[in-house]
Formats: sequence, structure tokens, C-alpha cells
Amino acid sequence: MSTPDQSAQGLCFLYTFTQGMTDIGNSVYFSMDVVQEVLDVMSASWNPPRWRIGPAEFDFADRYVAFPVAHDLARVDYASWRQSTLEHQMVGRFIAPLTARGRAVREAISEADDRLPASEDSSLRPYSRAIVERFVQMIYNPTGVDEVAVRQRRIELVRSSFT
Repeated sequence: MSTPDQSAQGLCFLYTFTQGMTDIGNSVYFSMDVVQEVLDVMSASWNPPRWRIGPAEFDFADRYVAFPVAHDLARVDYASWRQSTLEHQMVGRFIAPLTARGRAVREAISEADDRLPASEDSSLRPYSRAIVERFVQMIYNPTGVDEVAVRQRRIELVRSSFT
């Protein structure tokens, strides 16, 4: 889980798993935005500080999603994930609850974090931890059109057609 994949710019499953913790650490979130955020931070120390998303990173994403499924770490709807990949050539996203094994992995990561000395790096927040709940945002209105209102009017028409 912690072995960097050099073909995918040093990404590892530990990065995506810990950076995906949400729902007070009881669920894991994954989308390519997690990969992009990790690469943003990792590349800050590179010369030049540039990264890319290519076949190796997409392969990493597929292998990462298969990992919690194969090791029973989270209740990922893997069939839906594969459907997005195969039918739509898209990288899916999910929020999946951790299993007992997933919670044990989360605890092992926290215990390893507890054994580390406090950081003297002033760029870190005072109580920085390896596992902290991430916030997941759903964008409803990227076009400027009130899509929820438009869709709701249509849903109301559908609902009224059933009565």
C-alpha cells in the first residue's frame, strides 16, 4: 500500500487512501481530483514542478480502486466503477464506507502517525495528522444555469404525470 509507483510519478495507494478519508474517517472518497491534489503537493518540490495525467496514472487509478475491493477495505460498488471505465471511458468517483478491515488499516496508519515526533515544520498546522477528514464538494451549477431548479421543474412534471 505504501510502495510508490514510479511509472505513475511516485503515487501510492497510501496517499490516495489517506487523502480520501471523509465522513469523519468512516468512509473513503476517490476521484481523479484526489490524484491531482496529491500530485500538486508532490510536484511542488520537483524541478520543474510539473505533473501530467496519462496512461500510467489512469492505470494507477484502476489498480487503486481494485485494491480496497480485493482486500475488503471498503464497500466500493466495483461493477459501477468498471461500467464508467468500460462504457464511458471515464474515471468514476465514489464515497464508500470502510469495512472492519478498512477501519483497522485506518487505525494502523493513525498509530504509526502517533509514534512520529511532532513536526517542527511551521508550514504544518499545529495538530496536523496523516488522517483527517477531507471535505467533498459536489458542484451543482458549473454552467451558471440553475440546473437544480430547471431539473426540479421537470421532475415535478414527471411526478404529476403519475397521478
